[in-house]
Amino acid sequence: MSNEKKEQLLQLSILLKETQLLWNSNPFAQHRQDWEQVWPQWSMFFRSWSEAELECFEQNPEQHPSAPRDLIDCAKQLQQHVGLRGFDRVKLQERHAQNWYTKKRKWSQIKQLSETLSPLKGKGIVDWCGGKGHLGRNLAIWNDLPVLLVEHQPLLCEQAQDLAEEHKVDLKSAVLDVLHSDVNIPEQWSLVALHACGKLSEQAMRVAIKQQLKEVAISPCCYHAHISDRRAALSQVGIEQNVTLDRRALMLPSFAEQYASRAGRQRRRREMAYRQGLDLLLREYSGHGKYRSFRSVPTA
Repeated sequence: MSNEKKEQLLQLSILLKETQLLWNSNPFAQHRQDWEQVWPQWSMFFRSWSEAELECFEQNPEQHPSAPRDLIDCAKQLQQHVGLRGFDRVKLQERHAQNWYTKKRKWSQIKQLSETLSPLKGKGIVDWCGGKGHLGRNLAIWNDLPVLLVEHQPLLCEQAQDLAEEHKVDLKSAVLDVLHSDVNIPEQWSLVALHACGKLSEQAMRVAIKQQLKEVAISPCCYHAHISDRRAALSQVGIEQNVTLDRRALMLPSFAEQYASRAGRQRRRREMAYRQGLDLLLREYSGHGKYRSFRSVPTA
């Protein structure tokens, strides 16, 4: 790891610990959060928001006209520490019917990731926890390489095989539970993973390091999945700073709305308002002072 990356991880670890009260709060369980006592001016600012101001702040926090100065500084500092450099992309042409059987959003992710990774340097592609093999199959089409699909559900492996045969892709599948089985990657093959949830992505990194793979690309999601208690840092810097995250903290990225449509954001906020209203009503009439979780009400 470069000294620049080490410094970035160090500063991010320090910032996470300094602001732990902010990101480790529990809004529904507590009506008043612990951080409001530490940053009372932030509390007044947030609680006075209208929906329009909320939207404005989420899109451009540093431009909000009435945001406290130290809040703006904190937002800028966070953006600085999490910034990633851009990647070069190769324009790839689609074959006829290549994107069939893939939802529009998933296809966009596959296309952008493939354009970033191509041309692959390995002798083949390992699609880690790849489901129906959409990523591996399309990378194989664009790079003319064989694919090994690693997936624990036999039905998905069968469907992946059918799709590969339809597109004339050389695909083999291995039905494996990667968390409890040894995975042997063919020598000089590339490992890719899209939406490998939580510990599945962590396991992919461990296998890649153990087998000294030269080309690895992992785009994880649902960091809380397969985590029973707390998740410790994997980097030496994080370990030295004793950074650990519990399951609730790991769920924060799943609540983000950056890529949701405006209608989707409005619908979700309406659902949260209804949920909070029902919680207050139940507390008042039952005398039970703690938040009760309940299933979501259908939006239709």
